[in-house]
Amino acid sequence: MQNINQHNQNQGEFINIKFLEKLSYGTEFLPSFKTNIITASDGSQVRSGKQNGVVRRYNIILSRLKAQELAELYAFFEVVKGSLNSFRFKDETDNTAENQPLAEVESGKVFQLIKMYSLLNGQGESVFRAKKITKPCKNSLTIYENGIAIEPQNYSVNYCSGLVTFTQPQNLQNLRASFNYDIHARIEDDFFSIKSSANGYEASTPIKLIEIIE
Repeated sequence: MQNINQHNQNQGEFINIKFLEKLSYGTEFLPSFKTNIITASDGSQVRSGKQNGVVRRYNIILSRLKAQELAELYAFFEVVKGSLNSFRFKDETDNTAENQPLAEVESGKVFQLIKMYSLLNGQGESVFRAKKITKPCKNSLTIYENGIAIEPQNYSVNYCSGLVTFTQPQNLQNLRASFNYDIHARIEDDFFSIKSSANGYEASTPIKLIEIIE
């Protein structure tokens, strides 16, 4: 059992727990970029990105909560201390990765889990972006060398960073990985509002989550 009193009271940190999945259904998903757009008098534009990749935002819409569910929500809010501490969140729209390459961190030995998002352009060339995966799910990872699964005792996985460390040097080009993963997220606000009704309890406004980019 994890004692929350051991956590620093004033500095945010990652707590390795998952937002309550039973309350996540009906979530609104809001992937977002930030772009500066300057429009000249002739209508031409200069655009510059304020962030390198998409940041995922979520609105947790809660209605007809039972007393036990509300108690669990209160407990979760107490543990993460509102917006202070971060945690795992299962994005129902994007939480699996199949046959993905790895990114080399330390030559031949330490690799970062990633997920590739790709499309074909008009010339039939692949246009892609890579997302760093830092919160893989336990017991979900299989790593392949030339299409053959590597025995798990030949590597270790840090489930809070997404780093894979091999006991023997590996050729990056031969490696692929399949796994499930969570999003590293925090609550945006330090409060939430609940009202009671004849049908149970419901949140007056959504509980907003935002992805933590590492």
